Amino acid sequence: MHTLKEKVSNQLSRFFGESQNSSSSSSSSPPPLDPPSSSPDSQGSTLKHGISLRTLIRKSADLPGPCVLIVGDRQGAVFGGLLECPLKPTPKRKYQGTNQTFVFTTIYGEPRLFRATGANRYYYMCLNDLLALGGGCNFALCLDGDLLNGTSGPCETFGNLCLAHQPEFELKNVELWGFTHSSKFLS
Repeated sequence: MHTLKEKVSNQLSRFFGESQNSSSSSSSSPPPLDPPSSSPDSQGSTLKHGISLRTLIRKSADLPGPCVLIVGDRQGAVFGGLLECPLKPTPKRKYQGTNQTFVFTTIYGEPRLFRATGANRYYYMCLNDLLALGGGCNFALCLDGDLLNGTSGPCETFGNLCLAHQPEFELKNVELWGFTHSSKFLS
């Protein structure tokens, strides 16, 4: 049986540069993301660092730039999204991010990537007790502060379907991966 990291590592390259939104694409959609130039580096993991959103936020300080939130639930679904790190909790519900933010899931047979539709700018929200991606009628993905439970539903921001098998789910693992880019200018 593959670990969560192996399963997602094998499928991550499919996500970059592919858009499988359920809505039709328009000329205003963001350009495709370039694939990462190096392997992902896991900095925050509930298996390694315990079940706490505050710990995940603290560990995100080591990941400047884009990072991939990988979530596994107890029914075997793997899903998540692209965020900007370090995560910065706000005292009030305030959305952050850019139109490069996306969400993904593996529950529909093939990996499905949902990019921002342009309907709103509700990319993601980070509080000390909640991390949510998307908005409108539902969050595409919402994790509670203890990283034990979450919700997912169709949202206007990404035009996504439910990312998990059920709208409410128990978390098995949460990881935050950043990308270490090597440069010929740094030595």
